[in-house]
Amino acid sequence: MCHMTRNPFFSTMATIEHLTNAQLRVSLVDVHRKIADLQSQLAVLRAEEMTISDALDSIVYPVLSLPREMTSEIFLRYMESLGDPYSPRPTPLVLASVCKHWREVALNCPRLWPAMTAPYSPSDPQILLNVLR
Repeated sequence: MCHMTRNPFFSTMATIEHLTNAQLRVSLVDVHRKIADLQSQLAVLRAEEMTISDALDSIVYPVLSLPREMTSEIFLRYMESLGDPYSPRPTPLVLASVCKHWREVALNCPRLWPAMTAPYSPSDPQILLNVLR
């Protein structure tokens, strides 16, 4: 037995219990038509998505065309420009999170990583111990 729940897809607010077999079949056909319409719309949107994605993939960003050695040197000079390596500042992880290319450059630049600082408070050495665990 059906519950007395109202189905928002029926144009009338009748409950399923009160619909005849013919009405239920008509409603089912209508739902199938709506699903087909939505699937068609989804196919159009997916094609549009692919077109936009292809256009984005074809863009050449000049900064990404630099040799890796030059990019890593820029990263090193940037980190050096921030001053005291022990004061709070962005870490190489920030550079590595920009894009795949920068991540590869940053992770393959060992000179960049000594610049990374761990949070430490002389008044609470437990902070550093928690990070190192």
